[in-house]
Amino acid sequence: MNRPSNLPYPLRRAHLGLLLPGVIACAAALFILAPAVSGREPVTSQTESGAAQLDGEATATVKVNITQGGLNPRVITTSTCVPVEWTNLTGVDQRIVAGTYSVRIYLPVVVRSTARSNAAGDGSTTQDVNTSDWGGLVPANGGTLRRTFPMVGTYPYYLASDPNLRGTIRVMKLSNFSLEVTPESQMVRRGDQVSFQVRLVARGLQPSDVTLSASDARGGTSSSWSANPVRPTGSTTLRVATSGSAPLGAHRLTITGDDGCLRKSIVITVHVVNTAVSHVYLPAVMNDGGWAGVGSQWRFGFNLLSHLGRLDDYDVGQVRAGWYYDWQYQASPSHKAGLEYVQVVRVGQFPPDWNSLSAAIQANPGAWWFVGNEPDRELYQDQATPATYAQHYHDIYAFIKGEDITARVAPGGLVQPTPLRLQYLDLVLAEYRRRYDAQLPADGWNMHNMILRERSCDYYPDDCWGAGIPTGLDARQGMLYTIQDNDNVTHFKNQIVAMRQWMKRNGYQNVPLIISEYGVNMPVEYGFDQARVIRYMYSTFQYLLSARDCSLGDLKDGCRLVQRWAWYSLNDRPYDPRCTGNDCGYNGNLFDHRTRGITAFGTAYGNRPHY
Repeated sequence: MNRPSNLPYPLRRAHLGLLLPGVIACAAALFILAPAVSGREPVTSQTESGAAQLDGEATATVKVNITQGGLNPRVITTSTCVPVEWTNLTGVDQRIVAGTYSVRIYLPVVVRSTARSNAAGDGSTTQDVNTSDWGGLVPANGGTLRRTFPMVGTYPYYLASDPNLRGTIRVMKLSNFSLEVTPESQMVRRGDQVSFQVRLVARGLQPSDVTLSASDARGGTSSSWSANPVRPTGSTTLRVATSGSAPLGAHRLTITGDDGCLRKSIVITVHVVNTAVSHVYLPAVMNDGGWAGVGSQWRFGFNLLSHLGRLDDYDVGQVRAGWYYDWQYQASPSHKAGLEYVQVVRVGQFPPDWNSLSAAIQANPGAWWFVGNEPDRELYQDQATPATYAQHYHDIYAFIKGEDITARVAPGGLVQPTPLRLQYLDLVLAEYRRRYDAQLPADGWNMHNMILRERSCDYYPDDCWGAGIPTGLDARQGMLYTIQDNDNVTHFKNQIVAMRQWMKRNGYQNVPLIISEYGVNMPVEYGFDQARVIRYMYSTFQYLLSARDCSLGDLKDGCRLVQRWAWYSLNDRPYDPRCTGNDCGYNGNLFDHRTRGITAFGTAYGNRPHY
């Protein structure tokens, strides 16, 4: 890839904001029983335990006085969780009668699978409701009546003693906020303390002060705040101190924000250890329960550059991986340390040597086969148009299955599942169906998950570093990721969700998704030092092992979004700033190809906590 010039890089943050579902149609006695949700917002992180809850009493009340002269004020505006209270200042009892009122109904309700939540549809309608259920008696001489309106809408009413004395209640969408915590996980030595930055972002009208609290079910930690309460949008620092007897291991702290009307929570992790925390050993990956210990090792893989050393040249048992590949196929691959070898047939070198391919297939029954390596990448990889890839895939798939019906074949291998590259896959499927009158068969999909800029060198010759434009597509640019986005965990997650959405749309939900290559391309010269790379490694491990969504993921694998993944790389060269070509080395190599010794990245990979 072309190397961009050095740039200052921004501070990274882990966004774990949990956006509260807006206004829920509840209180059946008062409102229509319909699948209506007004202003509903998505949950933005799949790694969190659940949506925040509406809880607690409102801190404010909107007051209306009933006087001899009428209602004061006659028109009021409130929100869905702030009650309205009428006070009767006359000498006789008064009765409030509800008129015909309107509520906004959004239809249809659509399941937004990326967030596992309901979301308002594109259409909406205003529904008139005629009922007197919410009205009531207001006793004379200071008596009161209180009502809360859970649904957004306009509510006219009048006094039974004089129907001309009318009032209106306008219920607006409730104020809202989200929580963001940076970082999402940290290690701390027993007896020491760590700090987190907590940011509250206003998401609605008239934000109120939010009181923050932190709880640790295991105990042994205490929390303090630099500022509390906080008015959104605003920030504060959370300091978590550990006692000398704090239990070792993972402490999941629940951070709660409460403005008296809304209550939202987010979970962070503090990993208490008994020794000093290395500046390289960053954040802990927590145990995933069902895949603890060696049970998850088969999911972890790496990429081997065989021209820089054979697998047997390295003590690969130290990294505790389960599989690897080297962008080729072999009849007798090494299985050192029990590693599974995944075969690859390149479409950029078509046709393959059918005789040697047959020998490799027959010698490795039931193996996984990836077809193509970055066929969307021009010049440096397989460079195939969607039509060419569809044809080559058809021929290779048929040949492999003809030799070994138990073989498992996975298409894909694109640089990154961005909208532009998912368009490439759409064209592949369309061409396959046009040419063969069938759905493209796949036992799984493999994709790389890099985070690289997409710009055409024809139009932007000075700014076309990264992934370029997919082969065969007529576009000038796609995702304009920056250099410092190369380890952006949010982009990493979003691309996986986008790929899983694409798989579901096209009938591939219940097959494996294998991230066959990912890592940090950018070198230390651009700010990507060891600590930063390992932080990214651990954050992605945590996500890959925990991300589940039964509306998207493989139901045969507990609804997981990703089944296996491969880190780039085992043994590539570190970047050489003197190099002017495309293959100048990258970051994150687990072993040094010259000394054959393990690196800090390899040690971190092998010492991933609890796996």
